Amino acid sequence: MTAYRNLFLLMGMFLPMVFTHAAVLPVIPYPQLVKVGKDNVSMPGKLLLTGKDSAMQARLLRHWQLPAASGPQEGVSLYIISGNSSIYELVRHYAQNNIEKIGKEGYILVINRQHRFIAANDEVGLFYGLQTLIQLTRAHWQTAVTIIDWPDFPARIVFDDISRGPISTVDYIKKQIQRLAALKVNYLSFYIEHVVQPLSHPDFAPADGKLTIRQIRELSDYAADYHMQLIGNFQSFGHFEKILALPQYRHMGESATLISPLDDSARRFLTDVIGELCDAFSAPWFNVNCDETFGIDKGRSAKYVDSVGIPKFYAGFIQLLYDVVKQHGKKMMMWGDMALKHTEILDLLPRDIMYLSWEYGDQANFDQWIKPFARRGLQYMVCPGIVNSYRMFPDMIMAKKNIGGFVKQGRESGAAGVFTTVWDDGGTYLFDADWYGVYLAADKSWNTGADGFDHRFENVTYGTDNGNYVNALFTLMQLRELPVTYNLNDQLWKQQIVPDSGKQMILNNNSIAGALHIVRIADSLCHRAAPVLHPEDLAAMQLVIHQYELMLRTRQAMVDPDMSTDSLVAAYKATAETFRKLWLNENQPYWLDTVLRSWSQKVKELQKLPARRKDIIPTNSFYFTNWLLCGNLPSTDGMDKALQPSPGDVYIYDGNKYRWQKFAATNGGIIDLEEKYLPSVIYAYCQLQTDSARVADAWLTSGDSTVLYCNGREVKTVQNRIQLPLHAGINHLLIRSTGICRSFTFRLQDDLVITNHKHKYQINSKTNRYEVD
Repeated sequence: MTAYRNLFLLMGMFLPMVFTHAAVLPVIPYPQLVKVGKDNVSMPGKLLLTGKDSAMQARLLRHWQLPAASGPQEGVSLYIISGNSSIYELVRHYAQNNIEKIGKEGYILVINRQHRFIAANDEVGLFYGLQTLIQLTRAHWQTAVTIIDWPDFPARIVFDDISRGPISTVDYIKKQIQRLAALKVNYLSFYIEHVVQPLSHPDFAPADGKLTIRQIRELSDYAADYHMQLIGNFQSFGHFEKILALPQYRHMGESATLISPLDDSARRFLTDVIGELCDAFSAPWFNVNCDETFGIDKGRSAKYVDSVGIPKFYAGFIQLLYDVVKQHGKKMMMWGDMALKHTEILDLLPRDIMYLSWEYGDQANFDQWIKPFARRGLQYMVCPGIVNSYRMFPDMIMAKKNIGGFVKQGRESGAAGVFTTVWDDGGTYLFDADWYGVYLAADKSWNTGADGFDHRFENVTYGTDNGNYVNALFTLMQLRELPVTYNLNDQLWKQQIVPDSGKQMILNNNSIAGALHIVRIADSLCHRAAPVLHPEDLAAMQLVIHQYELMLRTRQAMVDPDMSTDSLVAAYKATAETFRKLWLNENQPYWLDTVLRSWSQKVKELQKLPARRKDIIPTNSFYFTNWLLCGNLPSTDGMDKALQPSPGDVYIYDGNKYRWQKFAATNGGIIDLEEKYLPSVIYAYCQLQTDSARVADAWLTSGDSTVLYCNGREVKTVQNRIQLPLHAGINHLLIRSTGICRSFTFRLQDDLVITNHKHKYQINSKTNRYEVD
């Protein structure tokens, strides 16, 4: 007690503490309250543990992972506040009334000439305080500091898609857990369609890409040591095509993509699988997903759905899943999109469901994704996104705005947590390319008011302060503005190098030089980044930069006979090998062969290029390459010419179903209908946005049997030329083709700047639409 009395005598000389956000510490997530002193101090090199809980002390020591320093080392004391009045008074002097805010996960960190300690109410608070101290020490911080810290959200979750191709190895998931725990993320979850192997149904998981029940339990135990829990997940309604494609499970289908709510074997299957997964994952929640149930009223239960309505049909099935989850001692999570579309669902289901409300774009506000839950007093989490889907690299400009805006409004509206999603539709992605967005989400999930992120990111993540990683990243983001690389989409990669046999292709290289300039600046910045920690993140970005450069140089070679293809072939092979190694550093072998097939296809096409250049038509015109198509209809189809379809919509005519499907031409814009349809009536649809009303010149090259409708009205074609009347906003273009015409092209006048995200086009837009899939 004498030592503590001396401490309190010293306190009398201290001025009242004034906390500020002005001084930026090299810490992620950024603390709530910071006071930086004037004295130089040496950072602690060892832990001084007090109390009788030897198991807790051993756990904390394991996480003190700093290189041993030479010479005498200062120590930092770790205190549990409760049960010791002297420690409480010491801590309260520094924290003042803020001591009541720290709760279970918060902490007080004091480093000055008199005191060096971390204090918390619980072990997890001490653990998080240690993470802050480790970051300060690695950054060579040498100034007195007092930190009072606690989280804005109790649930801070990162959610990794492992079902679209890349499925992480157990070792990589352990690395994710380590890095996320250092960011004070307390839950990790995975999107799971088919990549688990339950004991009850061991036959649907891929042999070379899965997590077993034993591995899930192992990872749950591993995460617990880092004060993290794993949230279980199984897609339980839509997106079921991978399991339903197997002969032994096909009978469970409501459609090709939906499991049937009314099928007894399907219900038993879900009861078995969800039950096993509930018991293996450690968190109190289990996510049944049930999002995007496209065609829910068009499947084998259509008559029943018509009789009760979609909301009751959907809610009845959710109740079954809820009961299964509850029987295994868990609380149910589910995506909120279907309930937002049919809000009656929210009034039909148990009130303790946790709704996951997702939106991944840069929105002016997020009311429509928050208010329906908040005004009913329901539990919900906001779900921002880091979206790789169908991109070469995630759009971090979009992610930054989405995370910042959605999380801020979620806190203001009472959201229970932040559920940050990382999506991989397309299946070719490396998680090491996502960490910028993940660190940002961790920062905002803990402290929504944090700023100065980019500099802190490099310091904390890579042990550098040269700015080159972040500058390279946002230089690369400039590609999203150019037509050839718009939205960072992967269509550039999917374009053919040579046309199909006996056919031609179109090539517009207008923005190639600008794109190459951006790529080479980004590459130069990467070479100067010199990360001390986590160099694999830089390698993932460099891979994409090299891939872009290869694609852009290839397009130049497609129309330049003086360019040799030999060096390009060698570069594709070398970069593919780099990709293979990076993939296996993260992922199991599953899907790797599928991804590498596109690389080997590039090599084959390049070897054919010298003989096929004559069939490539250079152009300065922008041809529409992306459409929604609906075909094989009879001539009496009766389609509404003002229709505004979405991907997956079903058109029913004369008892037959015709589905609207995405189509992307890989030959520069020649829409070859023979690829998909028999001679029949075929419709092609796209949207065209313009900031102001105009009449645009357009060219539709097809035949006399093709008709174009703009906003529901037929527009006359004279020798392939059209005067296209467009109103301000989104216009709807529909092309009807009969079986006589087997291909068409469509373009607008060349002085218009046109960009697109899939079948959504825009003209001379003052504000480009960067959309999410």
